[in-house]
Amino acid sequence: PLGIGVGVPGLVDIQRGELMVAPNLNWTNVPVGEMLTRRFGMPVYVENDANAAALGEYYFGVARGVENFIYLSADIGLGGGIILGGKLFRGSGGYAGEVGHVTISPNGETCGCGRKGCWELLIGPRAVVKNIRTTLSQGADSLIRQLAHDDLDSITFLQVVEAAEQGDPVALDALHQAGKWLGIGIVNLINTFNPELIVLGGGLARAGSILIPVIDATVQAEAMRPVLEVLKIATSAHRSEACIVGAAALVLDEILRYP
Repeated sequence: PLGIGVGVPGLVDIQRGELMVAPNLNWTNVPVGEMLTRRFGMPVYVENDANAAALGEYYFGVARGVENFIYLSADIGLGGGIILGGKLFRGSGGYAGEVGHVTISPNGETCGCGRKGCWELLIGPRAVVKNIRTTLSQGADSLIRQLAHDDLDSITFLQVVEAAEQGDPVALDALHQAGKWLGIGIVNLINTFNPELIVLGGGLARAGSILIPVIDATVQAEAMRPVLEVLKIATSAHRSEACIVGAAALVLDEILRYP
């Protein structure tokens, strides 16, 4: 083996291989790299999971040959991996890409990071399922009830997507709402970075056929015209496996850049 790549959800000190903070796991200062190096005796490369997945798409996915793109992934939280000029953009301290904690709704709910109104609270699978539960608890009829055996606490995002694909109005409304908020945040990203491609991963990829038309309509209406000339929006080639593929890409990327 040439090394071990690890993608973790949170802020990572890539020089020390330490997970500094993972808001949705309540983890702080976990020396992931040191632990695995001691256990396996080989180089270990630790990176934020969205950053790793972005590299995976760059080497092995829908972003091959694309020098400037942004990868977005929402499961528990929302992470972003930014590739600029064919290189992963990490920022001055290595913590760039935490787009899920951009403030979109200042008077919104409190996020796991301790701040209010973060983007991930509006568009992630958790947000969609929460909205569905609220709607159904008020008596709305939906196929989701049947899929969840009338147990609102057991509703999953995959059930929402399945219902939406069958034309369920409640599921479609929840996903369309998430798509609009996604589009608003993406407008800010493309106006800032002018990427060629936005890649949707994680739970977003599972609902891509429903979300992308809504996102595209929002982006077309709100973004500056010149940045739209080359922009495309696509779903991840690797879906839920994107971080795993990206972990392998971390090792490959290190070797190719520093042989």
